[in-house]
Amino acid sequence: MSTGDIGSRHLGNHWTWRPDWRADRPHLMWYLTFGHEPALYAWLRTARGCLAGEERLDVIPQPWLHCTVDDVGFVDELTAEQVGRVALAGEQALRGLTVPALTLGPAAPMHDALVLQARPTAELTALREVLREATVSVLGSRALPALERFEPHVSFAYVNRPCREAPLMDLLRSVSDDEVQVSPPAVVLASVTRLDRHYQWTVRSQVQVPQAAARA
Repeated sequence: MSTGDIGSRHLGNHWTWRPDWRADRPHLMWYLTFGHEPALYAWLRTARGCLAGEERLDVIPQPWLHCTVDDVGFVDELTAEQVGRVALAGEQALRGLTVPALTLGPAAPMHDALVLQARPTAELTALREVLREATVSVLGSRALPALERFEPHVSFAYVNRPCREAPLMDLLRSVSDDEVQVSPPAVVLASVTRLDRHYQWTVRSQVQVPQAAARA
């Protein structure tokens, strides 16, 4: 992940709205989501304690943790039939691949958030590429452009005003180098919006994909 020189960069306000996205306009995205992960949730409890009282951050509630894989399109521009075809195309495209168990961490600043870096990068990039191809095979030019740069991560706090990254990372110094092993996540086509300064979603389809064994 390109984190630059820690401390020299400024982070932006995550909640600046894109012109085409509103709270009442859900956005369809490919996500990786997590089930019961005690080690991850224990790390997050410790991190939240470190960040307690930090008004420049909005810590993400546990149920809404996710790894963004790719954009698909706005729900109001797609029919239910198109959404179903995208989900089916994704499932077919992922046949022969497995969803890997993940290593999350260390913590890092990223543009307008604090995140846990996610690995294995090559397998996650391959997953993203086949899902992008599946989306385009159904929607063609109606598919939203691919994310500019894919740096697999799980955000755990969003920055709500411009600030330097160093003071925020200093708060996490006791846990920032930790790594957490998690089971293979679920691949979902999610209808996403922003509410109460975090993302919430409903699952439109959970893609059935073989999962690699969890790491010891």
